[in-house]
Amino acid sequence: MDSELQKQHENMKAYDMIVHLRQLYQEQARHERFEISKALFQGTKRKGKGKSKGKRAKSASKYDLGVLKPKAKVAKDDYCFHCGNTGHWKRNCKVYLEELKKKKGRPKGQ
Repeated sequence: MDSELQKQHENMKAYDMIVHLRQLYQEQARHERFEISKALFQGTKRKGKGKSKGKRAKSASKYDLGVLKPKAKVAKDDYCFHCGNTGHWKRNCKVYLEELKKKKGRPKGQ
């Protein structure tokens, strides 16, 4: 420390000295940190016009829509969960589909 600073802090306690020194040098330290971060940022920043990716030809999509999985075939021994008969599923059940049509025709709440 300078002799002037020693004279200023001669009658102070340790905590008071730390607070006073922090106030004195806080702005200078802040400015130095700013200069350091600015220099680091300038080092990572590229100068001039950036490199473009260029034009590309259209490529095939990620998912090939031409090749789809075939739907599962209805097994003859499977049964319908709605009517209980064998040979079809609920989504193909004539009784179930007719009931759905009737429900759609009715107003709600009945």
